[in-house]
Amino acid sequence: MLIITIIFLILIAFTAQGRERLSKGESFVSRAVVPVQKTLYSITYHIKNFFGSITEVSSLRDTNEKLQKEIIELKKNQVELETLKSENERLKKLLNFQKKNSQYNYITAEIVSIDPEVWFDVFIIDKGFSDGIQKNMPICVEEGLVGKVIEVGENTSKILAISDTGNMVNGEIARTGDYIRIQGNGNSTLEGYVDPDVQLIPGDMIITSGLGNVFPENLIIGEVKSIEKQPGMLEKKVNIVPAVDLKQLKEVLILKKK
Repeated sequence: MLIITIIFLILIAFTAQGRERLSKGESFVSRAVVPVQKTLYSITYHIKNFFGSITEVSSLRDTNEKLQKEIIELKKNQVELETLKSENERLKKLLNFQKKNSQYNYITAEIVSIDPEVWFDVFIIDKGFSDGIQKNMPICVEEGLVGKVIEVGENTSKILAISDTGNMVNGEIARTGDYIRIQGNGNSTLEGYVDPDVQLIPGDMIITSGLGNVFPENLIIGEVKSIEKQPGMLEKKVNIVPAVDLKQLKEVLILKKK
């Protein structure tokens, strides 16, 4: 039927050349095949749109994949820039500290790992005796005291943070000049002990006193958070917030006497 219709259409088109009007027979046939023409046109139109849609979807998929890759690359570059910016700021702080405290020689070291048995109390740095590191050398950053070297290898060393229960520091109350004995308690705060008649207030700054020949004087240790008067005790207990956030350490300075 479809083939016959097509033949009729061709004949009508051929015989109608040069005439203004179709014959009655041609008009009848033309009207009869209009539905077929519409159907053929509709099928052709939808087939064309179908394959066009496939091409468009494929193109959109390629574009989307390209954009996703560009987004991932941009995020990667952003992370790298933020990391470099953060590192630059930390190193700038260490350099400023060295300039302000020129009475010492300094060795800059990076934290390479944390001792899993004593979380954030013992750090491993990338400097050892081949770099001039010795046991008991004090460790600090611009914000204040970090700890001391307790073990030295050829290219690495262990640092014991002031937060460790085995670390004792002789401190001084910056406002009054009174001495205070400081000990780590294994968590995010320090414990200080002073004579009962020593006057402290929350917010007092605690610094190193220089006594004991381990830590030099005037390094910031932390700030008084609260004072506890314990019945029957000969000393007052002082809770101190460390000046240095040990969980954020990346680089440190090892102090070396000139």
